Amino acid sequence: MKILYDHQIFSIQDYGGISRYFSELMNQFYTRKQLSFELALRYSNNSNLANSVFSVHKNLFKDRNFTGKGSLLYYQNKFYSIKHIKKNDYDIIHPTYYDPYFLKYTKKPFVLTIFDMIHEIYPEYFPKGDKVSANKSNLAEKAEKIIAISQNTKKDIINFLHIDQEKIEVIYLGNSMVGNTTEDLNETQKKIIDSKYFLFIGTRQSYKNFQFFLSSILSLFEND
Repeated sequence: MKILYDHQIFSIQDYGGISRYFSELMNQFYTRKQLSFELALRYSNNSNLANSVFSVHKNLFKDRNFTGKGSLLYYQNKFYSIKHIKKNDYDIIHPTYYDPYFLKYTKKPFVLTIFDMIHEIYPEYFPKGDKVSANKSNLAEKAEKIIAISQNTKKDIINFLHIDQEKIEVIYLGNSMVGNTTEDLNETQKKIIDSKYFLFIGTRQSYKNFQFFLSSILSLFEND
């Protein structure tokens, strides 16, 4: 079986959880030689792909920022993905985000990973005209199978999108560091592990509750 991964999340994110998920999947497939896959990606500045052995992408103005850079990268990659989708040289597509653009270029089945329903639960945190929820609903309805990363995400998908539960498979996120020993860590990593610290996972966007996190731990610093 051959899987085709498209460009989407690697065009959108320079770093982040979703791009980490897909890069780890492909890395494991490549390392274990379990099945074949292709990443239809021409340009990316994503940190998770920086040292990957399975991608032949190039950086695009990595150290320069200018108006339109994101759009330029996205649409260059979109055309590149479409070119590969049209070849039909694969058995299944696993889109890396929710843009349904690929549907009109192939009749092959696709599987969709849904990480959460944040856009549906907290729509007030996203700009008007945001298409993520509508696109997600469209793809969820047409997908051959849906992967949810938790039982709670599965429940939210059923409640918000009214998808048959039999179509949804819960596959928990893994940890690429499982099995590592302290000998596998560099000196900086060892110092962090041996230190007292608070770890906040995620960006500082409003719905991540970063301000609430800070206010919650403030008293601990005051009493130190």
